[in-house]
Amino acid sequence: MVLAVNKWDLVGDRNAAMRTVRDRLESSLPQVRGLPVVTLSALTGKGVEKLMPAVFEIHARWQVRIPTARLNAWLAQAVERHPPPLAGSGRRLRLRFMTQAKTRPPTFVIFANRPVDLPEAYVRYLQNGIRELADLDGVPIRINLRRGKNPYDSGKKPG
Repeated sequence: MVLAVNKWDLVGDRNAAMRTVRDRLESSLPQVRGLPVVTLSALTGKGVEKLMPAVFEIHARWQVRIPTARLNAWLAQAVERHPPPLAGSGRRLRLRFMTQAKTRPPTFVIFANRPVDLPEAYVRYLQNGIRELADLDGVPIRINLRRGKNPYDSGKKPG
């Protein structure tokens, strides 16, 4: 996504207008932090030449593939820096493994011992970290949480 702001030739205080646009984007669309904003005037043609390069750059970011080994190394560091909170039972949530499921938009799967107990704020922390890891500003990032399989569970009922 690229935001094109037209009629920029009519704006008096451009710095204040840009601050207003950025503040509004931050509050209304936090999932695409760093969204590129291209100011232009369709009437005069000023700034129009910046629009397509911005579109191509975002399109390239949208298709980024991050290797699983790099993701898991990053996840270990992120968890070490800021561990997940305790679950309702008083036990620490464990994020075990991470992989990229698809691109367009970049979608990641994290396997955890109790995915339903992971707070949304911690998921946002992970999204922002991935954004920095792969320079994904302006691209929505999806994180799906899944429960990993218990290696000691054979699937058979006792008895």
